Amino acid sequence: MSAEHVLTMLNEHEVKFVDLRFTDTKGKE
Repeated sequence: MSAEHVLTMLNEHEVKFVDLRFTDTKGKE
């Protein structure tokens, strides 16, 4: 996978990813 492809995927899923991270953090704490 090229870096450009990874960045594109991150941009497309950024909101979902960040939301999951915040939810996961709150769930653990």
